[in-house]
Amino acid sequence: MTKVKIGIVGTGFIATILAPQIQSSKKARLDAVSSRTLAKAESFVANYPGAIAVEGADQLIARDDVEAVYIATPTSAKEDVASRALTAGKHVLIEKPLHSAASFKRLSALARQKGLVLMDATHFVHHPRTSAMRQRLAALIGAPRSLHTMFYFPFSDR
Repeated sequence: MTKVKIGIVGTGFIATILAPQIQSSKKARLDAVSSRTLAKAESFVANYPGAIAVEGADQLIARDDVEAVYIATPTSAKEDVASRALTAGKHVLIEKPLHSAASFKRLSALARQKGLVLMDATHFVHHPRTSAMRQRLAALIGAPRSLHTMFYFPFSDR
C-alpha cells in the first residue's frame, strides 16, 4: 500500500501533536516539515526519521514528493499558504478554522477547480449537529447574555 506523503507547514504546538500521528499511520507518511527558519525545521524533524526539514512554506509546497499539506500556521497566514498549496496541486488540511466564510469559499472553489481535497481540521463546526443546535438554541435555553468557554486537549489520551 502506498502511503500519502504529507508535509507540515509550521512547527508549533499543534504540529507536535499531529506529527507523531502521521508518523505512526499505516496510510500516511510525514515527508517534510517547514518552518520560517531551517534550524527550527531541522530540530523538529530530528524526532521523525525520513522527514526532511525545509525553510519556508514555499520550499515545502514546491517539493514533488509532498502530496498533501497540513497547514499549522497562525490564522492570518492560512488562506495564503493554502491557496499556494492548492495552486501547486497539493491536497490541503488546515488546522483551526479560517478567518472568514469568504476565505473558505475562495479556497473551496480553487480546490474544486483543481480536483483536490480541502478540509479544515475543525470539522465539528461544519457538522450537521452544530447547525441543528444553533437552530434549537433559543427554544431550549433562551437568548444567551454571556458565554464562557474553554478548550481542553487530553495529552494523555492519544
